Amino acid sequence: MLDKMRASARWRRAVRAAQASHRWMRLAGVSVVVGGMAWVVPWRLGMLSAPPISGVSVGVVAPLAGLIIGLLATPLLEFAWHYWRAPVRLTDELDRRVAALEQAKTVQPIARLRFDYNSKTQQVRLHVTNDGDEGEFWASLLIDGDLSGRLEHAVFATWEDTDRPKTSMAKGQTRTLCLAELDLSTFPFAQWQVHVTSEGGRPSALRAMHTSVIGGDPAAHAPTMFIEVSLLSTPDCGEGARTCTIALYSFDAQRLRS
Repeated sequence: MLDKMRASARWRRAVRAAQASHRWMRLAGVSVVVGGMAWVVPWRLGMLSAPPISGVSVGVVAPLAGLIIGLLATPLLEFAWHYWRAPVRLTDELDRRVAALEQAKTVQPIARLRFDYNSKTQQVRLHVTNDGDEGEFWASLLIDGDLSGRLEHAVFATWEDTDRPKTSMAKGQTRTLCLAELDLSTFPFAQWQVHVTSEGGRPSALRAMHTSVIGGDPAAHAPTMFIEVSLLSTPDCGEGARTCTIALYSFDAQRLRS
């Protein structure tokens, strides 16, 4: 299958290269060559050709016949040449595209995410590392679950190092998003609270509507909540927006595969 694909690509590349040639330059070249041969050896061509046709001399028929043959043979020879050279040109084109992609990556932020749930502090965090060029990052949140308060506007995840929704990161730097925390201060109840902030606002904690009882009936535990994190940047990330989903269980948290 791979060999067929390579042969097909080689054929298409040869056809495009042959079609892109200068046809008028071909015609002029063939005319000069055939005309020169007819001028240098007119009688030798005459001895190898038919007698005059309708009174037209061999010196005229031979160059015209050679010109027609040359116009037919030149495209075939040209196609054969491009077909033979196609693998080299395909490799060069692929190298240029790879180099262009690598150069584009070096001038764009590239975010790498690492999920972290600390069972001792009950904190859910997301570590963001910038492997590309410097940029400004922020993370919008979508919360799927019942909350004790209403969301009347878009919310963003909070950063450890700033109260603003956005933070700047140079190449190689890592910042941390504080997503949620399981509150165990009121024993034996456990209740999730999601950390959010808004544009121009202050960080706040949104508490879940339901609670779980430590040691209680699992069927009566709070339903699972989901947080969808969409990480964006300026300039745009080289790999587009990074999205991940976090599941908040009764007494545990996990990043779901995307």
